[in-house]
Amino acid sequence: MKVLDLGCGRNKLKGAFGVDFIKLPGVDFVWDLNKTLPKKFYNKFDVVYSNGVLDHLGNPLTFLEGCKKYLK
Repeated sequence: MKVLDLGCGRNKLKGAFGVDFIKLPGVDFVWDLNKTLPKKFYNKFDVVYSNGVLDHLGNPLTFLEGCKKYLK
């Protein structure tokens, strides 16, 4: 199962692909989560996980709509 952990910080889920806005240990891809990830991430993951991220975003609804694009 492929898991995408958005806003993982230092606490990325074990075995997940981690994305955050700053390069920290465990972060695999640095990206501003206020923007949709590049198309190479579309339809690639079985699960999208995010914990404690929505309150840090300018438009949480756009973020959630984007999450659907990453799922198989």
